[in-house]
Amino acid sequence: MADNQFARRLRELRAAKATKLGRRKVPQREVAAQLNISAGAYASWESGRTKPDVDMLPRVADYFEVSVDFLLGHAAGLLANTEKVTAGTGLVWSLRRAAQAEDEQTGLEVWQRLVQDESPEAVAAGLKIPVPEVQRYLLDVIDDIISIDQIPQDVELAEQVRQAFGLRDVVVVPTAPSSPAFLKYIMLGEAARVYFKSHVYEGMKVGIAGGYSVSRMIYALRRGECQNIDVYPLAISPVVESIALDTNSLVGTLSYRHYGYNVRGYCLQYASLEDLKEAKDTQKYALTQRILAKAKSVDIAFMGLGTFKRRLVPIYWLGDLLESRGLNLETVRERGTVGDILYHFVDQNGQPVASEINDVICSIELEDLREMVVQWGVPVVVMASEEKKADIARAAIKGGYANVFIINDELARAMLAC
Repeated sequence: MADNQFARRLRELRAAKATKLGRRKVPQREVAAQLNISAGAYASWESGRTKPDVDMLPRVADYFEVSVDFLLGHAAGLLANTEKVTAGTGLVWSLRRAAQAEDEQTGLEVWQRLVQDESPEAVAAGLKIPVPEVQRYLLDVIDDIISIDQIPQDVELAEQVRQAFGLRDVVVVPTAPSSPAFLKYIMLGEAARVYFKSHVYEGMKVGIAGGYSVSRMIYALRRGECQNIDVYPLAISPVVESIALDTNSLVGTLSYRHYGYNVRGYCLQYASLEDLKEAKDTQKYALTQRILAKAKSVDIAFMGLGTFKRRLVPIYWLGDLLESRGLNLETVRERGTVGDILYHFVDQNGQPVASEINDVICSIELEDLREMVVQWGVPVVVMASEEKKADIARAAIKGGYANVFIINDELARAMLAC
C-alpha cells in the first residue's frame, strides 16, 4: 500500500462523506471519534506519515461505506459505484461497491426489479431463476453492496394512526401490492434503522424482543451507528429456531456486528422448556432474574408481535409450551387469543390469557411492559407489517404495551378499519 495513495483516498472519502451528509465538511476529529481512535492518529493517516493496522481497515471501510479493496487503492471509481439512484417514489439507494461475482450481479438485478414493483414471479421469469431463489439473491446483497439512503414514508397516514390511537410516534412505510413479504420486512428494518439512529444515544440501555422485522433492523444498522450501549433481551426463547425469532441471537448479532464500538449484549439460553422451569426453581435462575430486572429499566425497546391469523401458532415451540401445560391451539383460541406479546398470549383488549404457561415463559412480565410505557414513558417500538397483524397491534395499544409503531401502509389501514 502506498502511503500517499491511501492518504489521498482518505481525504477524498472524507470530502465525499460531507457531500453525502449535506455538510460543508466532516472534521478529522469526527471521523476519529467514530473509529474510536485519537484525532492525531487519524491525522497521521491522512498526511501519509503512518497507516492503520490491518485489523482497523474493515472498520475504516465500513465508516466510509466502501470496500477494503477500494480503500487500499485496488479498485477504482469511487463515485461511479456509489452514485445515488432513485427508484420509485421517495426511495433513494446507492451502491457501497460494484457487484463483482455473478451472484452479486444477479442480486443487484433482483433488487432493481423488485423496487420497480415487479412481482417475485416476474423477477424470477425475467432473470431465469427459481422463484424461491429471488429472496436469497436479494438478501445476499442487501447488507453488503446496496445502501438504502432514504426510505419513503406516508406522513399523512402515520398521523392518522397516531391520533386515532393516541400514540407517541408512528412511521408508515408505503409498499406496492406486489411487494413480497421479505421486501416489506427489509423496508421496515431500514425505517427502524433511521428511528434507532435518531433516538439511541451513547450510554443508553436498549431492549430487544424477537421478530423478523427486528432482525432486519439489526442487520440494517451499519458499523458505528450504535456505540457505547447495553442491549438486553425482553424475552428469550428456550429453543433456538431462527435468528429472526430468538432474542438471544438478535442481541448477540447486534453486539458482534458492532464489535469494537462498546455494544454490550446480555444473552441467556436454555435448552428446553423443562430446563428453563428447573432453572426457575433453583438458584441457577438468579442471573436471569438480574438481567431481566435490568431489562425492565431500558431507555428504549424494539419488539415484534405474534399473530393467530393463521393455522399454526406464532412460534412453533409455543405449541410444545401449550402441550406441556395441557393446552392446545384450539383451547387458547376459544379464550379469545389474538396473538402474543413477549410470548404471553393476549385477547383483543390486551388482557393476558393462558396463565398456565407463565412458569415456562422467560421474559419481563406484561405488567412491567405496561409500566414502562404508561408510567415511565419509555419508547416501546412495535415493528410489524401485513393486515393479519391488525388485531394484535390494536391489542398491544389497548393493553398499554407499546407507544411507537413502525409499520407499513397495509397494516396501518387495517388498524384504522378495525
